[in-house]
Amino acid sequence: MHPNEPIAPDLATEQRRPAVRRLPVAATAMIAATALGALLSGCTVAAQNTAVAAPETTPAVADAELPPEADAANLCGQASALEGIRYRSEWEHGQGAIDDAALASRVAALHDAWTYLVAGDTDVTPAVKYVQRVVAEGGLAASAGEYQTAMSKLAEACDSSGSMIVISALPGQGG
Repeated sequence: MHPNEPIAPDLATEQRRPAVRRLPVAATAMIAATALGALLSGCTVAAQNTAVAAPETTPAVADAELPPEADAANLCGQASALEGIRYRSEWEHGQGAIDDAALASRVAALHDAWTYLVAGDTDVTPAVKYVQRVVAEGGLAASAGEYQTAMSKLAEACDSSGSMIVISALPGQGG
């Protein structure tokens, strides 16, 4: 029943009336507002269906193109992010904040991130590739001596390039 119809409709009249689909009030209002906006802005719809060029806008930061090759600062920043996630995840696991499954999930994600990191051609690239090889061969457990050695080499390369590896701490970690 439509809100504008009487409470007790005449059944004979209802059966003879053709079925009419009505748009919801919100949809009708949206169509009317769009048409009114177009009319007030001077826009018209041409019968030939001609295209109207959209106004030029400056691209958002997220839409900006990435450089074709990673630079040293980018690689060291990625290493900082990945090593920070590993460090905080191991701490959270030790504190009981995450369980074994959550830690395993994060470690798997970190493994993939290191595997697919674009190493580019920079002064830090050999150290990044060393970390990638170590991760591919043996994982990234903190107790794995070779992983720690590879990360130390990468930290040295980043320092030499002017971009330090920085790891931020969680509340409660003393940071």
